[in-house]
Amino acid sequence: AVVSTQSTGSGEWNNIMYAEFEGKQKEVFVDIHAIPIIKKQCLPISRQEEWESRRHWRHVTKALAENNVDSASSEKFAIEEHQRFLRRQREETGEVHQQRLFRKDGDNWLFNRPLRSRKGLLQ
Repeated sequence: AVVSTQSTGSGEWNNIMYAEFEGKQKEVFVDIHAIPIIKKQCLPISRQEEWESRRHWRHVTKALAENNVDSASSEKFAIEEHQRFLRRQREETGEVHQQRLFRKDGDNWLFNRPLRSRKGLLQ
């Protein structure tokens, strides 16, 4: 198979990124500083489900915010060990894990509620 390069990218993910399309001059692809910051909207931890990311990882996040890498590592290890334990339990009982938020699409996983379908965004 013949592979052709359509464009190349350069820059920094947290600054300005450039694209250079075949036969054209390099141009700004995205300037992070020109994009408005939109505050995330999340339910309070007390109202989140058990496996929601912010609730599940809150102790790791707190430890990192306090610059306590040892505690963050311990909390992360405990979460991962618990997940391994649950997986072993499912394997032993033959239970198949049911995905709630994602669906398999070939080799990819797709979110069931993509951003553009929520709150009328990106229409």
